Amino acid sequence: ELFAKLGFGDINQTQFDGAVALILRDRRDELEEEVEIVELRQPLRQTSKKRKGLRVMGQTGFETHMAQCCKPIAPEPIIGYVTRGRGVTIHRDGCKQIAPKKIEEPERIVSADWGESDDSFHVPFRINYFNNSHLLEDIANVLRPQNIGIVKTKKEARTTYQSLYIETEVRDLAQAKWVKQRLEGLNAVFEVHGR
Repeated sequence: ELFAKLGFGDINQTQFDGAVALILRDRRDELEEEVEIVELRQPLRQTSKKRKGLRVMGQTGFETHMAQCCKPIAPEPIIGYVTRGRGVTIHRDGCKQIAPKKIEEPERIVSADWGESDDSFHVPFRINYFNNSHLLEDIANVLRPQNIGIVKTKKEARTTYQSLYIETEVRDLAQAKWVKQRLEGLNAVFEVHGR
């Protein structure tokens, strides 16, 4: 009967999604059963890689991954986009890639928030500097006391200066901003691009 009403247009996708969201909110302790209802809309699979605190439609435990276009970091406002077969992609709420989808496919946009989480985020920086052969060591010395890891590095020589690309592992946006400020204060560094 439900599928018939959906097929004939008596119930639209937005009404169906809203009803599912209300059911999930009211019966959090029965999440396992309700995941099957949500899967009628799109497959939101539980996974061992779930983020501990991230919530989608007020619930934890969904398969999620961070959008590569905007790379959101807590506590930035976020929004979810239900993908086909890959769970929910988490975007910054103001992401330019998600803006047209809010108009074209509003039924696939879902609420999301960070909840409580110990997750870390990879944040890239490009550091332009004049000759300093110990720059990477200086960076490591600045980040080590804060337990901020360097995941990747890449150097690039230019005609009058050099560029160093690093990817750091931070816990939130405030820590990413702290890293940028500390990088800008290093000897021979004249420009830092990143968060």
